[in-house]
Formats: sequence, structure tokens, C-alpha cells
Amino acid sequence: MRDLVGNVLQTNVSSAAYTLDRMAAQLAASGHTISHTALGPDQQTTSVTIKFSEAVGVLE
Repeated sequence: MRDLVGNVLQTNVSSAAYTLDRMAAQLAASGHTISHTALGPDQQTTSVTIKFSEAVGVLE
């Protein structure tokens, strides 16, 4: 089961009352990193870390 923005709802809810999260995850204001900002013949790859406001299961 998914909510309106595609978040998977937990199946182990032990209460009949719960709240659906209808807001999509957003980029966090800080915490992003790039391992190498200048790419070239000697540095052809980099790692990028992006932080979101909540856990994200799948990026497409």
C-alpha cells in the first residue's frame, strides 16, 4: 500500500489509527557533499551525497 506521493506504508501498524504522509520528501538545506569538484583526465569520477528531509526508498 502506498500514500499519494508513493511512499510505502508500513504493514506492521498495530493501531487502527494512523496518519498518511502526503508530502513528498524534499532536499535538506545542508549536508550535501561532492568528493571531487574538478573532473578531468586524472579524476574522471566523483561521489555525490544528497540529503533529504525524510527517508527515501527509491529514486527514479
